[in-house]
Amino acid sequence: MCEHDNDPQRREDVRMIEGTHPAVSMVSDRAANHREAARFRLATALDTDNVELTDVQLTEGVARNSRLTLNFHPDRRTKHGRTVAEGLLENGFYLPQSHTGVSNGQRYPIGAGGRARWETSMFGNTYDEELLSRPLYGALDLTWDPHGGSPRFGSSYLVLEQHCMARATFCVGDSHNNPADRGTIDNFTSILAGLFEQTARPNGALDRAIGADQLQQMLRGEVRAAEPARQLDGYVEAQFHGELSLHRDVRAIVLDPSYRSTEIETVMTRAASEFDAELRWHGGSELRAEATPEDFRGPDMPALASEVADADGLVDAAAIGRRLIAEPGLCPSTETGPLQSPHFGEPAWRRQQVFFGPLLDDTTVLDDENPINVIERCQTMSDHNRGSPFPELEQ
Repeated sequence: MCEHDNDPQRREDVRMIEGTHPAVSMVSDRAANHREAARFRLATALDTDNVELTDVQLTEGVARNSRLTLNFHPDRRTKHGRTVAEGLLENGFYLPQSHTGVSNGQRYPIGAGGRARWETSMFGNTYDEELLSRPLYGALDLTWDPHGGSPRFGSSYLVLEQHCMARATFCVGDSHNNPADRGTIDNFTSILAGLFEQTARPNGALDRAIGADQLQQMLRGEVRAAEPARQLDGYVEAQFHGELSLHRDVRAIVLDPSYRSTEIETVMTRAASEFDAELRWHGGSELRAEATPEDFRGPDMPALASEVADADGLVDAAAIGRRLIAEPGLCPSTETGPLQSPHFGEPAWRRQQVFFGPLLDDTTVLDDENPINVIERCQTMSDHNRGSPFPELEQ
């Protein structure tokens, strides 16, 4: 039990929001209907005859030993002109893009476009009457990655309280790909089957070279990630349903060290104090502009990195954020569909909106791809292949 579980006000707040969101019920029912097929897959992947007990034990391990995280960029400007950090402090809630106009992935008009299609595929019509109250996207962080469960979507992250598991749905991979393996913490077998099937691939589970034995150790809480993932597409996506209160639902705010001694640190320190959350720092990522590879999305990337870099020639989260502030452009909007860079070859910061485009994998190129996201992704992926990320935990 964490120390927050002993807070009477937090316990009362949790009781006030008890009751299952219809989206959670829908995903849970679907997963229950597919449980036997998923158990057959899990038994095959693990070569076990006692899959029912294994399923229960592994799911209990996930509930005890994993964490929910929401990655975000604290210095992005919302449609109200405030940074995300300022919005968190002023509102006390983590809000969806329908309220802020900011997305760490791809933005669409409210209730329309690709996001509406894949949310309808996953959650049916449960959000039809709640256009402004959409799911919040994060990750089920099974490895306790130092940079959070899905660092491609933000340099910093929130760590949620364990009671939030009951208000979350999950899928293996990104929901925009309409993944087959979906579930809830009460009906998790399909997620387990998908993960253990990944262990047979050359790059292992979660793209971290995790084998079946190692994955079981991880779910039992015996190993954790010592270093952040640099292949950014391997994660279990979590969709959080209902209000996300910093006081009730957030255990810690974890910032990138590039924000030390900045206004972001000041604001987030106040938020942590006001809402009784712990403020932490992770190890950070940075990339020397001259080290940007020309074969990473084209020869223009090194020049763009040099434009974004700070005075020391380093690209980090704060350097990218400073460019946004220096060139404010238009306030972001979700009223006109997916945002595109109007001049692909121009420095991307000349249009503030392009900073909120999709972060793509290494094999996908879309017409609306945003060059600054390429730099940001390259910076996040730097210093990869540094050996095994899973030393045994100290006792």
